Amino acid sequence: MRYDNYLEFWNNTELHPHDNFHRAVGGDLRRQYSPNEPLFFLHHAQIDRLWTIWQGRNETRLHDYAGNTVQNATVNTASLNDQMLTLGFAPAVGVGSLMDTLSNELCYTYDDFADGWKYDDDDDDN
Repeated sequence: MRYDNYLEFWNNTELHPHDNFHRAVGGDLRRQYSPNEPLFFLHHAQIDRLWTIWQGRNETRLHDYAGNTVQNATVNTASLNDQMLTLGFAPAVGVGSLMDTLSNELCYTYDDFADGWKYDDDDDDN
């Protein structure tokens, strides 16, 4: 959790623990149709929780977002103005309005984050 910016956090989280979990479980979770596997939703909720905890360590991280928008692309084009794909199931929503889990679009929190839970490698001053 000691990453100074979103790009560092994302680059380190995408492989460990995100991709490695998909590989370790295998089956449908390892393929492009991984949402067929019920563990997909628990796993991605955990990744969201880790991101929320990372954001909460420093208020400047709340809107820190960068990187690419297409997997394996070498150009970093991600922007808070990007629109989330909803496939017609909901109105288009900008990434910037989803960065805070307490925003009007989302409105949720994680209990262990609110209780001051810390990673072993967290400094007391973060």
